[in-house]
Amino acid sequence: MFTGLYLHIPFCLTKCPYCSFYSLPYRKEYLSDFITNLKSEIELQKNIIPKDQSFDTVFIGGGTPTSINKGLLEIIELLCQNFNIIKDAEFTVEANPGTVDNDFLKSLKMSGVNRISIGIQALCDKDLKILGRIHDKNQALNAIKSADLAGFENISIDLIFGYPGHTINNWISAIDEILKMPLKHLSAYEYTIEDETLFQKKISAKELMLPDEDTIISLTDILEEKTEINGFRQYEISSFAKQGFDCKHNINYWDNGNYLGLGPSAVSYFRPLRQKNISDIEKYFEEIEKGRLPVDFTEKLDNEAGFRESVVMALRKKNALVFKRFIEEFGINPIIYYKNIFEKLKKEDFIEFNEKQILLTSKGWRLSNYVLSQLV
Repeated sequence: MFTGLYLHIPFCLTKCPYCSFYSLPYRKEYLSDFITNLKSEIELQKNIIPKDQSFDTVFIGGGTPTSINKGLLEIIELLCQNFNIIKDAEFTVEANPGTVDNDFLKSLKMSGVNRISIGIQALCDKDLKILGRIHDKNQALNAIKSADLAGFENISIDLIFGYPGHTINNWISAIDEILKMPLKHLSAYEYTIEDETLFQKKISAKELMLPDEDTIISLTDILEEKTEINGFRQYEISSFAKQGFDCKHNINYWDNGNYLGLGPSAVSYFRPLRQKNISDIEKYFEEIEKGRLPVDFTEKLDNEAGFRESVVMALRKKNALVFKRFIEEFGINPIIYYKNIFEKLKKEDFIEFNEKQILLTSKGWRLSNYVLSQLV
């Protein structure tokens, strides 16, 4: 099991109307204070985590990390100087088209970043405007080409489907074009309504309409069929990868592994403790300047809660959930613990199970949110 290092950079050039992640408009005057306080947070964390702690994965997300340009290179150097990041660690930076160019991507590659995750979201200019993105189709494709030219072998992109106005024809066109690009990984997320977002307000007011259920099923079928034909294996509900390029950062999360989170709103988890940082940059600064970790809340998961959460997270992955791991880690046998629920889900053709493992059926995979909600 890996140990991950996550850094949340909260700055964006604009706020997308569907996004619920903590972010704020980038202002240059914030950057110096952010880096200064990040240094202090790192020092505070180094006094807590084991001195021999190493990290197998690093993931810098946001926000839009590439919106701060050269400040990002300074932050990467800061992480490399202060943490024991193993030689072959997966080191990912999230990027948005319109915030990167050839020279900057080359600089990222030289800094030690070996995986780039580009937020494409859509490949239709009309849809990109609906989604509030600042880039157009050509910029999206050029960002992928630039990452390839910069030497990134491991290029991932994010797409969204099922958003207001999304059509089957646009999706087919986007998938066909994107799969011609030099990608190793693709994440495709079905749009879900998030509270306190502009989309949520407009959908509630019926100013925007979501595609119907039959359209969502068709969009999902198209995605799964075309990725498989093009050599991408679906290894998790929303994730597709070429052989050997599964995202280690994500796998660690679904395996309920340990990770350290830095920056506003970042979450840390070292079993059984989970902590979430304050989702307010000014208060984040204030706490650190007082010599305190900027923690918003802490929770301690008891053994049973940790077991349930680990089962639910593991079932997001395509491969079967093997009971032996949970018996060894928690002393709880899932087939005994969930006996009645498993039998109910099997009758409904959502799962298959025996005394060793459980596997979602194709029906269960499609309706995984329902299945997983039964196991929480």
